[in-house]
Amino acid sequence: MDEARPANVTGAWPGAGTGYYGAAPIMLDGRGAIMTTSVVGLSIDCADAATLAGFWSEVLGRPVNPGADADRAAIDAADPASGPRMSFQKVPEPKTVKNRLHLDLRTDQFEAESERLRGLGATAIQSFERPQIRWTTFADPEGNEFDLITTPSA
Repeated sequence: MDEARPANVTGAWPGAGTGYYGAAPIMLDGRGAIMTTSVVGLSIDCADAATLAGFWSEVLGRPVNPGADADRAAIDAADPASGPRMSFQKVPEPKTVKNRLHLDLRTDQFEAESERLRGLGATAIQSFERPQIRWTTFADPEGNEFDLITTPSA
């Protein structure tokens, strides 16, 4: 056992190199605890995985992974800046309430992107404007909310 390892850290010691999925360990607030957790994916329950993955593929400009079907589909991230991997899995129950988690998509071409999203099947739910930010909450074809955000130019 490495003598420098804090007593509350279990599992593989990432001391030399990087942690899982290439995440570098980070020391937190001087307590000696090591943070090696990072978001690598977002899972979305849906009625038709291939169809919803197709919508998000068009929204994000990322291809649906091979082998997608009505039960399971995924869209990998092209690079870390393009966001996490998105996976879709069919579930028997429909969406019934507001999402507790949603995606925020940023654009510099708000009007054109809003129109493109509607053309892909998104529905605008509500728009908001503040001095430093503007956003519209949309629903994807299965009703999952997401926001399109822009900052007004000076």
